[in-house]
Amino acid sequence: MILLRRTFFFVLLSSLSALTSQCAPRVAQQETAPPLVRTEVPSEHAVEKIEVAPLDAVERRYAEISAAEIPREISRLLSSIRTEQGSQDAGMAHLQLAWLYGHYRNPSPQYLKAQQELEAYIVFDPKNGAHDDVQNWYHMLREMGRLQRENSDLRGKAEQLKIQVEQLEHLDIEMEKRRQNIK
Repeated sequence: MILLRRTFFFVLLSSLSALTSQCAPRVAQQETAPPLVRTEVPSEHAVEKIEVAPLDAVERRYAEISAAEIPREISRLLSSIRTEQGSQDAGMAHLQLAWLYGHYRNPSPQYLKAQQELEAYIVFDPKNGAHDDVQNWYHMLREMGRLQRENSDLRGKAEQLKIQVEQLEHLDIEMEKRRQNIK
């Protein structure tokens, strides 16, 4: 039932896209249309090609990824980036790495690396990197990094205070012993 709804939605969406492109002047469409990536949408009856934003394509690609598959996929993408430097595939690999480093199923998420990979994607593809959803995600990752650093600093200060409290307790015990010896 859900698959049927999705198929209907994508057919409707592509029909609306076709109608919109016929009605609007070509120049205006090129200036206002978001950059898109071609991807296939699974269907029971037929596979229909529609255009999707890169972040949506990555989300769909990894919708069903398991925790065990994430480290293998990260390794594959890192080697892909090394071999395809400067190509469009390398830019998408940076976006995919950012997604996987911060994925909720990742057994050890690395938000700083996710932020770095997203920055690399934004530099590589500034047009798609300027989308609101990418920028929103980037700023959230930056804030998470800041909060992690702040949390780490506070934990360090708490540890120092704990040591000082133990030293003061020890000093208090020593002073109490001396007081008892004086009496």
